[in-house]
Amino acid sequence: MISNQQQKDLKKRAAFKKLNVAMNLYVELLFLSIPLIHFFKWLGLLALQLVH
Repeated sequence: MISNQQQKDLKKRAAFKKLNVAMNLYVELLFLSIPLIHFFKWLGLLALQLVH
């Protein structure tokens, strides 16, 4: 049987791991979105040049 203190520690660790995973996912998405933004900006500029 797990003691109350161990259960609390496990819950804290699980919450910290979830937060860590969420932060890592956010950073990965940020680094992925920057090239995507540049690509769409370039695509928009190309479209403007074709229109004129």
